[in-house]
Amino acid sequence: LGERGAQFRGIGFNTAYQNSNMITRSGNILEQIDEMVERKRQVLINTMLRVGEECINNARTLGTYTDQTGNLRSSIGYALYVDGERIFVSDLKKVKDGDLGVRNAEAKIKSITIDHPHSIILVVVAGMKYAIHVELKGYNVLTSAQLTGRELAPRLLRQLGFKI
Repeated sequence: LGERGAQFRGIGFNTAYQNSNMITRSGNILEQIDEMVERKRQVLINTMLRVGEECINNARTLGTYTDQTGNLRSSIGYALYVDGERIFVSDLKKVKDGDLGVRNAEAKIKSITIDHPHSIILVVVAGMKYAIHVELKGYNVLTSAQLTGRELAPRLLRQLGFKI
């Protein structure tokens, strides 16, 4: 509702249902609608967090490349953006001597800006610059994460009653 909801808050009427003692004032209706919208939004956010975890778990475990230093696997993570603001960053797990991978993933996530108001966006990253070259050689770095996200998100949201 946002701005439109604020415009209608001054309207007054009561509603009574037959065989019901429930009487609702218009301000309460708008508050209830706002609360329903916020609950749905929170469900979306929680669902995308779950999808993010599945994506990075798959990328970390199904990566078909051989870890030399651990940097590439350590650089895999995700961030969730709501209305352009980063609200969550996944745990970046160090593999072997992968300190550089963790630092690069943190830097990559911090460098991402999302200019999409009224949106919930999941971004999965591999922070090492050579990740794309490993993918181009036919190895799985983030391919499994992308496939997981594209399949899992719509399925979960449909199960929750969202029309996708």
